[in-house]
Amino acid sequence: MSEILDLFALTLATERDAAGLTRLDPAIITDATARMTELTEQVRLGNADGIDEYDALADMLETLAQFRRQKIASFVGRDRPPNMLPAEAAYLDGLTALTATLEDAWGIRA
Repeated sequence: MSEILDLFALTLATERDAAGLTRLDPAIITDATARMTELTEQVRLGNADGIDEYDALADMLETLAQFRRQKIASFVGRDRPPNMLPAEAAYLDGLTALTATLEDAWGIRA
């Protein structure tokens, strides 16, 4: 298994256990996706040894995204946490705008 898998597992555990949004090094995501690309190429060339590592990384990446999406959604209508990645900030902005649109349509916007 790769070092990135171990680091990603630690990152995932930290995010899961934290009450708020953790400070996430964006390199962990780019490193994981780069490793997944390498593993895909190995499998394409007939080396199936990396399938388990690929599946583990894909699962952890999806789980981390789910944790962070839920935490970010909880900030709609509140101050933005300082430790969001740029894409996460855009996600929060979009959720905030959609929430305002829905509240306006329902006539419940404060």
